Amino acid sequence: MQLEGNQQRVTDEIMKYKELLDEGIITKEEFSVKEEELLFSIRKRM
Repeated sequence: MQLEGNQQRVTDEIMKYKELLDEGIITKEEFSVKEEELLFSIRKRM
């Protein structure tokens, strides 16, 4: 299903940004903004 594929893509993206946060490359605020954008992209496709 396309929705499951989109959810997996978003999960992967969030994990990438979490790694950047953990490494100190981005701030918690930047991570939160990107996470919210990605989660919103799933909700609007439902």
